Amino acid sequence: VSIFVFTSSSNPLGHGLILAANYHLLIDQLDDYKNDPKHLQNWLFARSSKQLPIKYLKHYLIFFTITTIIFGLLLIKSN
Repeated sequence: VSIFVFTSSSNPLGHGLILAANYHLLIDQLDDYKNDPKHLQNWLFARSSKQLPIKYLKHYLIFFTITTIIFGLLLIKSN
């Protein structure tokens, strides 16, 4: 959804709302990873029969952190 909003809309308000939601979810995920990685694993892949092993959750979070930072930079550059 975030990629769709960023590529199809030029509205800074929409970009800002999506970016804020992404940062909020990312902070919750990082906090959950720090406190209880098993809970994060269960939450992220609750509807999937296959789950990402806990040892790869760090890589998952790094990827989405970098993606969110790129979206933030694109939003700043667009103004």
